[in-house]
Amino acid sequence: MDYIQAITYLYSLRKSGVELRLDYTRELLSMLGNPESGLRFVHVAGTNGKGSVCAMVSSILRSDGYRTGLFTSPHLNRFEERISINGMFIERDEVIEMVERMEPLVEEIKSRAPGPTFFEVVTAMALSYFAGKNVDFVVLEVGLGGRLDATNVVEPIVSVITNIAVDHQRLLGDSIKEIAMEKAGIIKEGSVLVTGAEGEALEVIRDVCAEKSSELLIVGRDIRYRRVNSDLEVQRFYLNGICDYGELRIPFLGEHQIFNAAVAVGVIEAMRRKGLLISEDSVRQGLKEARWPGRLEIISREPMVVLDGAHNPDGIRALKNSILKDFVYKRVILVIGISRGKAVPEMVKEISQIADVVIVTRFEGNSIEPEIIIEEFRNNGKEVVLKDRIPDAVNYAMNKAGNEDMVLITGSLFTVGEARRFLLGEDVK
Repeated sequence: MDYIQAITYLYSLRKSGVELRLDYTRELLSMLGNPESGLRFVHVAGTNGKGSVCAMVSSILRSDGYRTGLFTSPHLNRFEERISINGMFIERDEVIEMVERMEPLVEEIKSRAPGPTFFEVVTAMALSYFAGKNVDFVVLEVGLGGRLDATNVVEPIVSVITNIAVDHQRLLGDSIKEIAMEKAGIIKEGSVLVTGAEGEALEVIRDVCAEKSSELLIVGRDIRYRRVNSDLEVQRFYLNGICDYGELRIPFLGEHQIFNAAVAVGVIEAMRRKGLLISEDSVRQGLKEARWPGRLEIISREPMVVLDGAHNPDGIRALKNSILKDFVYKRVILVIGISRGKAVPEMVKEISQIADVVIVTRFEGNSIEPEIIIEEFRNNGKEVVLKDRIPDAVNYAMNKAGNEDMVLITGSLFTVGEARRFLLGEDVK
């Protein structure tokens, strides 16, 4: 088996779609000798900001000398980004080795049942890989929801729910309370939970924490922050509460990323409460050195080209506010493609407020029909150009843009990933 064959096999499992359950992941891990049982986890759920929090927590831990595994999804450029240790992606020959190990196990299950999905298999792969590499900690991002997500087979030292908004209603429920219950399913008995949730969602989380005797740390109450200033390179903010760091810096743009940083530091404080030694210097250094592409990422300055994977109304709203507050531009030339099942009317209503030129496109895979997006933009009084391929949409936008304009590419991490690969000429696998 070569790398292309290994990846093709994994991607063939996507035909199973998305299934929320734990049985197949547990069975695969049992076949592998339960590698997760010897690992220490930080388990991160939430509607928005999960990946950024994971990136910051893992950066802080490795700054303190801990060998840190990171499991995230989806990838932007290539599969290996999903599984990394101390910032280094899994090697392609290691992917081949892991797939060769997993394939007979998957096929054995499929001989008597529908079999595991792509995400279930990759989750089991990642946990086995981290165990084999003797990592000190694994920062584990939930794929979808929480309670029945494939990652919810672990016993974390700290759990995280960044925030809760309406998204993935078909699988998680139509109300904030229903979605909060699904995400609160990661809370374990006698554990510590860090959250930035508010309102009804926070009430649900409080109740579950009380039921499970889990300590609750809340951003805004126990961990407080205040933005100082920012430019296009760095944001500075004060952080205090159960921790008092004074001024901290992050290389991420957007005030929502300061919130994510506060959540990440809350995780470190929770780990300290578990008796782990992590220095204040490592927190400062880890935040400064954290990287997470595709989130308000500037690819070019003349014209300004910004990529952001906002994929639901709350994410689009945060993006819009950041563009208005932090950037200077003459026009926004928008390239947008959205996944199926998303709240298109609400997303379009938000982003229409800053878009001067709109180019609608589609990405490879689970992209919604562009005509649906176009109709919503027209309902918001916008003229729209349709380009069926993302490279064509990006080229059209770049040709339209003057040096003082901004090309903004958003709507889905899949849109951003495909556009990023095209703009940077990076590996497409």
